[in-house]
Amino acid sequence: MRVVPVLIICLCSGLFSLASGVAMGDADSLRHSRSAFADGRYLEAFSLAKEAYDAGTNPPAATLVMARASELGQMSRRRTEQLYLTALELANHKAPVLGHLTLFFLHHGQPDKAAQTEAAFRAACRFNCVELEQQISAARQNR
Repeated sequence: MRVVPVLIICLCSGLFSLASGVAMGDADSLRHSRSAFADGRYLEAFSLAKEAYDAGTNPPAATLVMARASELGQMSRRRTEQLYLTALELANHKAPVLGHLTLFFLHHGQPDKAAQTEAAFRAACRFNCVELEQQISAARQNR
């Protein structure tokens, strides 16, 4: 008879540890998606960022990773643009999203949209925008 309470305790503690592992996996999805993105594994980065977004783990950052992975993974242009616009809606700091959206428009031959987003980028950028500014300038010269 004493075996049953021990089994119940083991089962409960096992379930609790499993549940906490699942929650940690959701929190780690965004970090792993950024790592996959940095390694050039764009489909994996997109998938992991989508998991993080679905779990509610920092939706603005997850959406930006999905948009950038979608762009560099050469997914649908329309879908990529929609992801960037969603990231822009969700973002607390608009400058990085506007900078990447400007690059997206420049790379896809939409200079009018690029000019609009670049103006908004420059207005929103207060600091730490040097790298994106350099990328935008280089993309303008390469057109």
